[in-house]
Amino acid sequence: MAGMTCASCVRHVENALSTVPGVQSASVNLATERAQVRAPLDLDSTLLTQAVVRAGYEAQVVSNPQQSSNTEAARRQADRLELKRDLLLAVLLALPVFILEMGAHAIPAFHHFVAETIGMQNSWYLQFVLTSAVLAGPGRRFFVKGIPALLRLTPDMNSLVAVGTTAAYLFSVVATFVPAWLPSGTVNVYYEAAAVIVAWCCLDVIWRPGQGQYIGSDQAAGRTAGKNGPGTARCRGE
Repeated sequence: MAGMTCASCVRHVENALSTVPGVQSASVNLATERAQVRAPLDLDSTLLTQAVVRAGYEAQVVSNPQQSSNTEAARRQADRLELKRDLLLAVLLALPVFILEMGAHAIPAFHHFVAETIGMQNSWYLQFVLTSAVLAGPGRRFFVKGIPALLRLTPDMNSLVAVGTTAAYLFSVVATFVPAWLPSGTVNVYYEAAAVIVAWCCLDVIWRPGQGQYIGSDQAAGRTAGKNGPGTARCRGE
């Protein structure tokens, strides 16, 4: 299983598997990204994977556990390398945006310096270009996963990132190019919020060992518990 980020994703996958005719029960483990299905032996496993895919996630039948584990490890390693590249790009693009918009909080004269040199409107144009690159590049992974989940009415953490950054970005675009549409006193830009959120979430995914999308604290905690927990347990009767 791939693409799950939180406990609600587990429920969505379990519900999807339960809709397949013949399935008696389905249990999904968020930490290990494995699903156990109780069904007749003659049930076509393709129906199960198709149900999961329709729900917006990825799935494959485990025929060889060792080979599957090796493939999963290779996939995660490739995702982490891609995430590191995205993180580096996001930081390089977001840092100038952050400095231009928030630098005056550290150095009060910085705002006046920007206004006197490149001008505030040109500063907003530059922030627009840089933030657009952040969202279209490193931030794309959150939209690819989050928007479809939102349209299916099953939002996840990727949806939260996509909605939040889009709101900040679109408001800023209106303030930059058609400020007359906004009420007096509300013409401000929030490009730095959208850019920094993408960079921060890329860092968060790398910091928490996981996949190529936002995994959320539930999944990270589950994996940590799985690694630190005992290999066996003894059940004693009452």
